Amino acid sequence: MADATESADTVAGGDAADKKSGVKPTAEQVPDGQSNGELTATSGRGKNTTMTEEEQENRRRKRLELNRKAAQESRRRKKLRIEELQRSVVYLTRENCELREQNELLRQMLTADVASENSALIDRFQAENAALRLALYESVQKLMKQNPGAADVAVSNALNGGAGNPNPNPIVNPNPNP
Repeated sequence: MADATESADTVAGGDAADKKSGVKPTAEQVPDGQSNGELTATSGRGKNTTMTEEEQENRRRKRLELNRKAAQESRRRKKLRIEELQRSVVYLTRENCELREQNELLRQMLTADVASENSALIDRFQAENAALRLALYESVQKLMKQNPGAADVAVSNALNGGAGNPNPNPIVNPNPNP
């Protein structure tokens, strides 16, 4: 197998100079004029072309220059993308911070509103409860006047929230003198 590759390199005109310049001869390349260095090669499109070493070197230089320019443009575009992403990070970080502050402020406002609303509701319910207790006491007093011997225990239980439900705030006679 090694003999086949050596013979292909020899037939194709491959020598140490070609290997150093980066030109890789193939089995299709045949020396066409050994004195002027022309080679017949099959191009990528399937056409046989005859090129001198100078033409090949010019093509190589042109290809390398185009590659260099493409790489430079690619690096420039990458740098622009990175800069844009960095600006986005800064902008989004600021916006996130502002939104967090706004969220915290709204939470505090909601908590304060709920607390003041709860306090107002508690006060209102306590006032309504006191008014209902007073109305109940007055109704019981009226009934007792109409039926003086009525069940004092039932009235006492009604005023105190029932026998099985001890009320921490029993109705106290607002009029200590009956």
